Amino acid sequence: MRLHNPPRIRSLANPPHSSAPPSHRVRIPSGSHLASARSISSTRRTAEKVRAVPHRDTFARVRFTVADVPPPSVWAPRARDLLLPEDDKLIHPEACSEACGRYAALAISGERGWRHRALSASVSSHGNDSRILLYTLHYAAVMMITRPPVLAGHLATHILHTGAMLDYAPSALTLARIALRRGLFNGPQFLDARGAVERLARKDSNSSPYYRPDALTLLGLAQIQRQNQQAGADPEADDRALRYFEEAAQIFADARRGSGDGDGRPAAVAWQWFSSAVLAQARIYLRRGWERAAVTALRIGVYELDNAEAHYELAQLLRTPSPGETEPGTRREGEKGGGAGEWMNLLQKAAISNVDAAARELAHLELCRADAGTDGEDGLTARERRVLADEWLGIAGDEATVN
Repeated sequence: MRLHNPPRIRSLANPPHSSAPPSHRVRIPSGSHLASARSISSTRRTAEKVRAVPHRDTFARVRFTVADVPPPSVWAPRARDLLLPEDDKLIHPEACSEACGRYAALAISGERGWRHRALSASVSSHGNDSRILLYTLHYAAVMMITRPPVLAGHLATHILHTGAMLDYAPSALTLARIALRRGLFNGPQFLDARGAVERLARKDSNSSPYYRPDALTLLGLAQIQRQNQQAGADPEADDRALRYFEEAAQIFADARRGSGDGDGRPAAVAWQWFSSAVLAQARIYLRRGWERAAVTALRIGVYELDNAEAHYELAQLLRTPSPGETEPGTRREGEKGGGAGEWMNLLQKAAISNVDAAARELAHLELCRADAGTDGEDGLTARERRVLADEWLGIAGDEATVN
């Protein structure tokens, strides 16, 4: 399956305040170099906490103790929230707690080469290997930081950073995704994660393509983020992002057709952030005025991926607002396809999937209909429409309008 690809466009100097009468205080001559010193004050200065400047080893610093490792009792609910398999003994609460405890002790000891010596990325050899599995540590770190309250956050990021340093793909991708969400993908503290993702994205006959679509997607999203942060200083950033997304789509499509690994068998390829690529691609098309291409991309997000944001953004493209906003408006059937029924269906699905803007738009529509006295096929009265509007506002987390 290939995403739509349109044609390319190119010391105090003064002593502490004295309690002596003013006439007994020492007068500093105006010509003295001390005259420019800070004025004397009886107010005690509070020490200002200086924030450390991020650097490459920020996440490698040990800012935790073994006592910070969560007990086994806290892991089970977090595993359920992440829908982790209960029969996987490698990520059972006891396994996670034990692995994190051993990891914390090793990190605190700081022995030279402890990462390569004590950690293993191979699950298959676990039975005969006393090393700590990166697989277990990775899921433990994810469980610690993906559900509030964050538990042992410094330990979790230390684990993910270690995984990135060792080219453990899940940890590298997760840490890079965190960097993107914080707007810090190019920050020095994420250098190791960024390098690992770039290596995952390369086409290498000796490496598996399993993580390449997600790695390429992250690199594409990073191009867009950098472009936004630099206020469009790099006109080629969108083109590079599109190429990353297209390559990811081609790899994924090849795997679906069973031609991904040369011997006719389907290649195992994951694309966890497929929806992110589709949405980003559609937004680039819209910036360039390619609405038809944007609609095509968003339809993939809606009908193949069932993504809530894609539902909302496609609804916006299929809608031409009419004066007063009392109805959805006319559709450009020949240009974009989709009628009033599809528009409303898309908007409602987005709203019930917690897209607040969609819920507010539906509330606004019902209020406009109520104010205009518009009767629809549903036969609702003006007050009933206001009640319905309040239900949509409630979904958006807004205050009701009907008392």
